[in-house]
Amino acid sequence: SGDWSSDVCSSDLAIKRLKKIHAKGMSTTVDLLGEACVSEEESEIYLRRYLDLLDALDGEVPVNISVKLSALYSRSKPVGFEESVRVLKSRLRQIYDRAKELGAFVYVDMEDTSKTDITLEVVQSLLMEEEFRYWKDAGIVLQAYLRRTKRDAEGILDWVQQRGRSEEHTSELQSP
Repeated sequence: SGDWSSDVCSSDLAIKRLKKIHAKGMSTTVDLLGEACVSEEESEIYLRRYLDLLDALDGEVPVNISVKLSALYSRSKPVGFEESVRVLKSRLRQIYDRAKELGAFVYVDMEDTSKTDITLEVVQSLLMEEEFRYWKDAGIVLQAYLRRTKRDAEGILDWVQQRGRSEEHTSELQSP
């Protein structure tokens, strides 16, 4: 297992605590502390830490992790929307690939308003790709305090219905 923990808690201690929680019939989601990386070097470290986290938890406890996109790309900004989406999709794809391999669930945390459109585009477009289109172990965590959240939630519900339909499935439903 890699070094995905902070100085506060070793990975072995964290896994021991997670096992105790699961033994009581409760579920957990593991999040790495820190966000809004200031350099690409730091972003690459966070990507590696997320991948190491998935590997460390695999086989130990049911795996649910929470990812902050601001930790994966230091230059993510609405002004550079297309580039931000491209880079973040590439990095999140690595996490989704590993999670899918391991049977882990990945939540992407919604952050502040300035990152909402980027987050929605990254997650929704990635999950519409054939490789992930029918993968069910991914989610988006919305921030209830944002004024736009009700509209975003409604848009996500519409998107979920579209995601579940491929052209093949839709044409089968429309055939006489």
